[in-house]
Amino acid sequence: MKIEVLLDMILIFPKSRNEAKNSTEIQLAYFKEEKPENKTDRGSRNKFISDQIKEMEDLELLEVIPGGANGIRNRRYDQYFLGESSVMKHFMKSEVALNLLFSKQVMPSILGDDNEFKFKNVYEAALATRMGTDELALSNKIRLIPDGIQRKEASIGKSILPVFVSAIKKNNSVLLSYRHRNSRHIEDEISEEKYRTVLGLVVKEGAIYAVTCRGLQDTPTHIPLHRVLIAIESGHKGQPRREFILDDYIKQQNQLSHVISEYPEPIEMVLKVHPDAMWHFDERAIISEYGEAVVITPNNDSEWRTIKLKLAFTVQLPPFIWSHAGWVEVVSPPELRTYVGERIRAAATLYKDIDPKFDLKGQPGLSQS
Repeated sequence: MKIEVLLDMILIFPKSRNEAKNSTEIQLAYFKEEKPENKTDRGSRNKFISDQIKEMEDLELLEVIPGGANGIRNRRYDQYFLGESSVMKHFMKSEVALNLLFSKQVMPSILGDDNEFKFKNVYEAALATRMGTDELALSNKIRLIPDGIQRKEASIGKSILPVFVSAIKKNNSVLLSYRHRNSRHIEDEISEEKYRTVLGLVVKEGAIYAVTCRGLQDTPTHIPLHRVLIAIESGHKGQPRREFILDDYIKQQNQLSHVISEYPEPIEMVLKVHPDAMWHFDERAIISEYGEAVVITPNNDSEWRTIKLKLAFTVQLPPFIWSHAGWVEVVSPPELRTYVGERIRAAATLYKDIDPKFDLKGQPGLSQS
């Protein structure tokens, strides 16, 4: 069966049982457009369509409603509709299937409800695809998992996500209200003056962020969808930002880690790292758009290393430092040292009953402050 004929036939066949068509209706729809076969007589056309239907049946692309009495097949009166999952399986290449399997965690989050967006059918088609040897080996031996402690995915209202997906598809603006981190303050009560253009959606660590702006002069910002209380798709078109590149925005926003408002300018950070913790920084070095880190290694392997790096003061920076507890000390800048130290001291007061089994104060290079 010629691929161009198959594609034409797929476009003609209905996709649901309620809209099933018989061979005569298929023939009228197929020959409605100008095609070389149109010059043939009616009998030849009937045979042509009958042959194509037979081939599509052999390929298991069609669902059939028997037209004869008691469910007996009668090709003149049989009705047909596409089995969508079968069509997907037919065109699903092993490389495509592998990508779909790897993106299983991300796609349902973006596309929303399985029944509404039909991702479930696509995923099942990927599972059913007969993969090549290489793809099969990869699918069996590779898993994509989140970094760090496992956390439940952020809960997004069922009526919220479809609004943003639809707005992106139609380039419509949205009206919304959302709550701040403290769960008390509500930002942007719904009003006609506050249309937002949706510039993109970003999935990050179990949450989805909408990158939006209000107008051509507005600075784009990202909003976590799990904090959106109301979202309404307007009938107004969004204002496209031709200069906006989503990947550049993500990079500039430090992978969507908000810069702490009190410290909008990048800082010159200096850390002292215990030798036992240095492997964290060797294997996965901190990166910054402002340049590479400088690592100063002392002659004595037992001494603490020094790391210098210019980077943004984001909300994710202190938790990263805290995660290393007593193995990492902030030397400068003073504002970061104070920010990190105050909270470490506060945390220590919660564990006064614990008798420490080790003490790092005696290590060379540790500031005694």
